[in-house]
Amino acid sequence: MAQRQFSPQPPHFSSSPLVRQLASLDIVPAGEPTQTFAERLSHWVAWTDAIALSQVLADGPGAAHPAAAPSSASAPRTLRAQCARVRKDLADAIAGDALLREAAEPPPPVATGAAAAGVAKIDYSAYRRQYRAHQHTMEDRIGSLRAAVRKALAGLSPALARLAALDAVFDRALSPQLRRQLEQVPLMLEKTFQARHKAAAATLSDQEADLNPTAPQPHPADAVGPTLQRVLLAELELRLQPVQGLIDALGPEAEARPA
Repeated sequence: MAQRQFSPQPPHFSSSPLVRQLASLDIVPAGEPTQTFAERLSHWVAWTDAIALSQVLADGPGAAHPAAAPSSASAPRTLRAQCARVRKDLADAIAGDALLREAAEPPPPVATGAAAAGVAKIDYSAYRRQYRAHQHTMEDRIGSLRAAVRKALAGLSPALARLAALDAVFDRALSPQLRRQLEQVPLMLEKTFQARHKAAAATLSDQEADLNPTAPQPHPADAVGPTLQRVLLAELELRLQPVQGLIDALGPEAEARPA
């Protein structure tokens, strides 16, 4: 019987909705990485973080929180509700953003020449500021939620207390790198839209002689708002993944505890 062949490469982060969104815009490659997960992680974890991680692993279950108090059996349900509320609040803020919603509205008819000129006059700095404002809000709300989940885990069992300690180390080690990576997203989006709209302006100018000068033309900002909303929602899910993982670990163990 033939043995199943396994790839030595770990799953690619293309499974992330954020990476898929950026790949669809030709901002990031969609192919498999050339480095293993451990090799990529080594670029993000400093030697001081490795020492802290090693200490938590060496201490064994429960050593990080030996005096953790028992937690209520309702903790999983409570934390799931908190996570759902934070997700909804942040998603609603993105969907209801006035600037992004206005960009999504059908534009008024404009002449071909005006459309071509308008391509180069979009204020991308406003979109960039708005995108980063949502990023800061997500970081604050989700950071507080993640800390609350860790605190709940620490009070449930020695094994979950150890998981909370490991998550705290990874949070400190990876958050600065993740922040720097995500801060590049609005800049990459801006660069992409500028290039596309410049090309659209050139196309409109080339075709202007063959078009009705009063015919409605698509406004170059049409796709900006909806695209930013989709990317922001994908980033929201990426930021929530560590919290969701902790809650998934919290539920079964907490529910299995005797009353």
